[in-house]
Amino acid sequence: MARDEPGADTPETDDEPSRLQYDLLVAAAELDRLNQSLTARAVWDRARRYGVRISHAALYNNLSALVETGLLSKRTNPADARSSLYEPTETGIETLRNRSTRLSSALSGALA
Repeated sequence: MARDEPGADTPETDDEPSRLQYDLLVAAAELDRLNQSLTARAVWDRARRYGVRISHAALYNNLSALVETGLLSKRTNPADARSSLYEPTETGIETLRNRSTRLSSALSGALA
């Protein structure tokens, strides 16, 4: 299923991010690890490298949802006050680690 198809963005449970939000969180974490700018545009560009197709409106809605759930933090960009910078929180990084562990376990089980 392509990531922009209906149903592709449904979270597995009510308390976890959607697959699209995971992809955006991964993109933000990678940019953070590379010490690159964490503007919404940079996150969008990085996510597109993974095949994520998303409109700018949906990008901002999903980034806002990640901020509201505490997985990303948001602050005014000191270089351009018209934009914001996003950064994965400790909770966001832990969420990615947990997801990675679950996926690794599932893959190991499937290949056993």
